[in-house]
Amino acid sequence: MACSAAFAEGNISYGAKVGFNLTNELGGGAKGLHDMKAGYQAGLFAEFQVAPSIAIAPEVVFSDQGYSYKVGDKRYYDYNNYINVPIMGKFYVAKDFSIDFGPQIGFMVYNKVNTVVGKVDIKDACNKVDFGLGLGASYNLSENAFIQARYNLGLTHIAKNSDSFNGNGEIQVSLGYRF
Repeated sequence: MACSAAFAEGNISYGAKVGFNLTNELGGGAKGLHDMKAGYQAGLFAEFQVAPSIAIAPEVVFSDQGYSYKVGDKRYYDYNNYINVPIMGKFYVAKDFSIDFGPQIGFMVYNKVNTVVGKVDIKDACNKVDFGLGLGASYNLSENAFIQARYNLGLTHIAKNSDSFNGNGEIQVSLGYRF
């Protein structure tokens, strides 16, 4: 209802964002074994102003995630790619600065591990849906451009049959543009 009211009053903006990720697999099974992997993310967003200092911002973002690890002198990578759909509550603590918090659901589209014997597809051994929470901040550089930083904590096991928790961890820095 709040989004409908925001749309009717013209308090809606939408646009695109791109950015840089640092991701890792978190949890007991991965502890001390993996290093962060650099990646990227790109997607679309909308922002519905529902009160003077509160907005709701759903997004659809393609995110290159995973982790890296070393065997001897050689580095290998796990490539986990997701379509993530965060729905962030934005609380404007100043005119151009917001604290952002909300749930995220991710849909795995690709998961391959680069090993000593080549790339191995492990998508069937993984859960296809990842639930998580995001916490971050946004700063409006102008009326149209903004910069954003966020940490997404995956709450779902990546592996289907794991005895210990192994979830996604993701640091994002993004630049966005409102059309």
